[in-house]
Amino acid sequence: MQVGASLRRALKTLPPMDDASILNLGAAHGWAGALFALIRWREACNRGGADPEVEAWLGELAARAEPRGEGLRWPWLSRERRSGAFMSGWCNGSAGFVHLMNLSERSLGNEDFGRIASRAALDAYEAPTDISDLCCGAAGRAYAMLDMFRHTGERQWLTRAHALAERAVGLADRGFLMRSSLYKGEVGVALLIADLEHPELSCMPLFDREP
Repeated sequence: MQVGASLRRALKTLPPMDDASILNLGAAHGWAGALFALIRWREACNRGGADPEVEAWLGELAARAEPRGEGLRWPWLSRERRSGAFMSGWCNGSAGFVHLMNLSERSLGNEDFGRIASRAALDAYEAPTDISDLCCGAAGRAYAMLDMFRHTGERQWLTRAHALAERAVGLADRGFLMRSSLYKGEVGVALLIADLEHPELSCMPLFDREP
């Protein structure tokens, strides 16, 4: 339990979420990722059920979202609201929040988080993209759809995962930031295509728990 306690202490020393001087809000570099790690640690230690402290942090994070159509999106930095402050990918965007909120519903038993996940997934699916990879692009967004499919059993999310995977493959001709990279290269796209053959066994590589 020392890992979980240490992470809680670290989060308590941070400024409020509306102060973006230290952490942004996303899964790769910020609050969403830190809370995901903390909840996964609880899960690994077989500690389910309510957790008022974690739920308060999740509530603050949810309050930073803004609607776009039927979806929800988060700015990279809490105080930013310009058009370029939003993205839909896993690292700093709505796709990453899908994983966090679905995990939160499963672990904490609060259905509100599942509804937030669904709206985040809509944004991740509907927003345009010209990037292929897992980190920022269509492949990572497809894994958010697969997470929704595994979480809800609704096949519409699997259909959307296939659509985003096709987009990722089509964009691959433009090249990648890092060749032979899992998150920034073609390896992640190839792994997504393989996972689509057995979507019930899929998970975001080196991030989520395997079924």
